[in-house]
Amino acid sequence: MMMQPILRFPQFKGKWETERLNDLGSFRRNYSFSRSYEGKGNYKHLHYGDIHSKFAGILDDETPIPSITVLQSFEVIMNNDLIFADASEDYKDLGKSAVFWNFTLDNVVAGLHTHLFRPSKSVDGRFLMYFTQTSKYFTFIRRVGTGISVLGLSKTNLGLLEINMPEYEEQQKIADFFTLLDHRIEQQQEKVEAWREYKIGVMQKLFSQELRFKDEDGQEFPEWKKHHLSEITDRVVRKNKGLQSILPLTISAQHGLIDQEKYFEKTVASSNLEGYYLINKGEFAYNKSYSNGYPFGAIKRLNNYEQGVLSTLYICFQPNSDVVYGDYLEQYFETSKWHKEISMISVEGARNHGLLNIGVGDFFETLHLLPSLNEQVKISSILKTIDEKIELEFLRLELLQDQKSGFMQQMFI
Repeated sequence: MMMQPILRFPQFKGKWETERLNDLGSFRRNYSFSRSYEGKGNYKHLHYGDIHSKFAGILDDETPIPSITVLQSFEVIMNNDLIFADASEDYKDLGKSAVFWNFTLDNVVAGLHTHLFRPSKSVDGRFLMYFTQTSKYFTFIRRVGTGISVLGLSKTNLGLLEINMPEYEEQQKIADFFTLLDHRIEQQQEKVEAWREYKIGVMQKLFSQELRFKDEDGQEFPEWKKHHLSEITDRVVRKNKGLQSILPLTISAQHGLIDQEKYFEKTVASSNLEGYYLINKGEFAYNKSYSNGYPFGAIKRLNNYEQGVLSTLYICFQPNSDVVYGDYLEQYFETSKWHKEISMISVEGARNHGLLNIGVGDFFETLHLLPSLNEQVKISSILKTIDEKIELEFLRLELLQDQKSGFMQQMFI
């Protein structure tokens, strides 16, 4: 039986052959220079961390690869070469790869925790790189990766990777197709980021009062006033008695309060959800967990479900509609305007298991500068319009990514 993919360009009829990576080229030398060697120099290196975070995919002469201060005789990367990350804290990034294409530089080397692979002349490196984005490759990596806290991938094991290969011209056609699709995805990502940056700029002007609105009569709105959080919100401490909800929630930067199981791909909540807080749509929760993206934790509103439950480690509250508009409050907590107040009540040196040490009473005594209700409505309306545009562009991005995933399944064996 002829082995061929589900979806194939019609001009190709030849049989695909199963090959091991070792038979498709050879591994070349890499160099173990850490970040401490980076600086102004004549040579550049691709560190495994760069492949994890920035440079997976197709790289060319314009890719901003960091330079190193070391000067010696190097074996350099050439056009069509692949580079693999051979270490990671999780399987998601282990074995992640990049390919050098339309690449003419002669001063880039494979850096720390990488494997450099040079395909033979009958192999399009882009085809191999795209193969490393298939489910078959991910299954292979999970099987051969070694280690516990830090995972590793040896050249020996990587060389045993089996790849179904078409003739060279078909490899090129498939690689060209996915290169074009990736370019469209990249353009759409840039659109999403441009709109997000635009919103940040608008928010800075609005919440700093650089940009103000007038009322329907053309008059100035009242001056903004400071309020304690306890004056504009009410704490929510209702428990989930009788299991009114069995939906444990967590905080996502992109989607706010979302289904914990979908986010983590597993349930991390307690088996007894009756002791959890029950919150309703439109109510807020403060997660005191800190990270690089959230140095003072995160405050999000429940928008996606009618009800859900949260650990009592969260501080939950609902807006007082006589003083504050919920849509405005949601936008306000996306800014950093409230961070200063949190920093003043956070106990120095007393962070525990990734949580800021903040008392509930102190949290509700924080001060927040608020415009009148009518101006809040104006501000939130402007920002909601931008949010809708961001969401539309993000959905288009997800559609392109889903299309790529579907084509990957049908065009590779």
